[in-house]
Amino acid sequence: CRVVAPDVRVRPARPSLPELRSLYGFGVRAFAVNVATLVIAYADTAIIGVVLGAVPVGLYSLPLRLIEQSRMLVQGVTQNLAPELSALRARGETARLSGLFLVTSRACVTLSAFVNVHLVLLGPAFLTLWVGPAMAEESPRILLCLG
Repeated sequence: CRVVAPDVRVRPARPSLPELRSLYGFGVRAFAVNVATLVIAYADTAIIGVVLGAVPVGLYSLPLRLIEQSRMLVQGVTQNLAPELSALRARGETARLSGLFLVTSRACVTLSAFVNVHLVLLGPAFLTLWVGPAMAEESPRILLCLG
């Protein structure tokens, strides 16, 4: 920094109380959303393991991994748009915010439906080739429910 711009001074900054509230307020909410997502994603596997034993967990967890790829794809789209949606809300541009939200929602639903239909149709054959014939019977129903 000093070589490129010698007049620039880099030193620790003391954030103001409103800046801290903004930063940590968003961080706490984002943390809570991430924890809730993990609980939703993995509670079912734990419940299956406790109630039915270890074998059904294996039959369930592999189709779940395929469906999670679909979730991650849609999550990638929404996470990239979150800063823009937040900026629109902060500026009070509610008309643009609702329009962008609706377009994004439609795109995510379309993308999710497209990927999930293909996973439900092609996933059992893939899992049978990958894991073996034990997946051929159970995976279509599991993928359909998860999708």
